[in-house]
Amino acid sequence: MVLRNMFKNLYFNKINISHNCKEKDLERCGVELVTKSSKLIILRLYRVSTRDINQYTKNLHDALTQLYKLQAQILI
Repeated sequence: MVLRNMFKNLYFNKINISHNCKEKDLERCGVELVTKSSKLIILRLYRVSTRDINQYTKNLHDALTQLYKLQAQILI
């Protein structure tokens, strides 16, 4: 019961940031958590360790640029 009341005012939205991604190569996803007083974006990125780090860095930059517009705290 306490847990239900704690999350009663918590809303979430899926964020579409999967463009330019390839399954099992370069993946990213995000969710936005919203309460009455704050917004938090949780971002997950995955890169196969044998792939080019420069492409991963560019992909991270693109995702953060897109998410920055939502004016929320970002957790990677």
